[in-house]
Amino acid sequence: MLSYTLRYDIVFKICRTIQNSMDGSKYYLLGINLDLIFHFVFPFLIYAILVKFLKPRKIFVIILCIILLKELNDFYIFYYYMDIQLKFVLSGLRDILISISGLLMIHYFIGWIKRRFGTKKNVGGKLKILHTMTWLAPGGGADTNVYLTIKELADEFEMHLATGGEIHHNPFTEIEGVKIYVCNDLIRPISLWKDFKSLLYFIKLIRKEKYDIVHTHEAKAGLITRLAAFFGGCQYIIYGLHGVTFNDPMSRLRYNVLVMVEKFTVWMVDLIVSVSQDCIDEYHKKKIALKIPVKLIYSGIDINRFVNPPSSTTLQELKEQLGIGSCDKILINIGRFSISKNQIQTLQALKDVIIEHPDTKCIFVGEGAELDNCKDYVNKHGMQKNVVFRGFTREIGELLHLADLLVITSLREGLPRVVVEASLCKVATVGFEVEGIREVLTDEESGFVVPSGDVKKLTSRIIDMLDNEDLRSKFAQKSFEYTKSRWDHHFMVDELRQIYNSSSEQ
Repeated sequence: MLSYTLRYDIVFKICRTIQNSMDGSKYYLLGINLDLIFHFVFPFLIYAILVKFLKPRKIFVIILCIILLKELNDFYIFYYYMDIQLKFVLSGLRDILISISGLLMIHYFIGWIKRRFGTKKNVGGKLKILHTMTWLAPGGGADTNVYLTIKELADEFEMHLATGGEIHHNPFTEIEGVKIYVCNDLIRPISLWKDFKSLLYFIKLIRKEKYDIVHTHEAKAGLITRLAAFFGGCQYIIYGLHGVTFNDPMSRLRYNVLVMVEKFTVWMVDLIVSVSQDCIDEYHKKKIALKIPVKLIYSGIDINRFVNPPSSTTLQELKEQLGIGSCDKILINIGRFSISKNQIQTLQALKDVIIEHPDTKCIFVGEGAELDNCKDYVNKHGMQKNVVFRGFTREIGELLHLADLLVITSLREGLPRVVVEASLCKVATVGFEVEGIREVLTDEESGFVVPSGDVKKLTSRIIDMLDNEDLRSKFAQKSFEYTKSRWDHHFMVDELRQIYNSSSEQ
């Protein structure tokens, strides 16, 4: 072990050959004599590196701290000045430590190259796949996609799931053999400290488990875990594109930041799997991911939950439970109450619809931050008899079979799966122009699509539908035939199976 009694007057002669000029004299930094730091820390670090007592990343952090202390030598602290010889020694020490830091960075880089481009560890066995999500929302579309994927492929691949700490409903516990990791620092709002801790958590997890594939979902988890997968050396990274986040209502500054972050990080992924062509087009319009392979795979739906209608007795009981009369016209809006789902404009249209059709009732299914604002609007305009707030429920199929018309006023979607679900229940749709809706409906042939935000046009189309039962039936039948042949979740699962298996070849 190197001696702790190493005299800096000897080292001074060596350091002087490195730096020939520097002024200053003696001072104490926060009461700690830097002379003692030199005598103790420097030989200890050298010894630690030689015997590998500390992990490289810890040594690296200590080195950076010492370099930072050295860079503070131009400040006047506690009325003292540093001795010129000590200052020379510390300057030489800084250069030595910078060299050691460089070697450690090379060490990490070589390790990353081996993990990223080396031979796969699981060749001949099951591929190990991690799906990542920001949170588990009640009735979330991305959640359903991931659930159906893991459920159907759990026997063929070793499936793991990692999510943030906000969990409202967790059906993944029902799937045998699936490991679930919860990162409590992964939250939906931006929090630089928690986001950084989440990044470190996922880097550690990915390096420890040595995943063959990391398949990211949702905006926040998609960003953090793509970074973690890249720096953790995962050999194949898939970005599940479920929507265009920067199309949410937001300030211009926030918009520009999100677009910039996507441009600067999306190159780390090996494949983008998008739920709609509109999402891909929006990214390409912003010159994002132009050179990255993209695969369009529509959101899978368990169609048996929707194509088979419940009994008339069940529907009648549900009507009585909701306080709906036998002659009432029933509209339905399904989704988490949020600014992007924009239920408030559905209510604005309903206010004018009930002038002509006072027997109209609208069922709102979901919960969320904007629910109270919507309830206030209903109370303010005396619409309590025409609105039913159902909250979160698993009875989506039953409620859709009860409805005459689906109304969707979302400002952002990936692909509005509720339109697909309504079509499978043979319920026609009137909705705003939003990503993916024209991949499900053809305007004036299998539904009505109106310009986003045009409440007057929306109201007019709803009234047209309510006035014409034959038109509703015609649209519903056409949309049913189209969606049934394309959105069966087995199609989605087959496509993903091929991608996962082919990743080993790539």
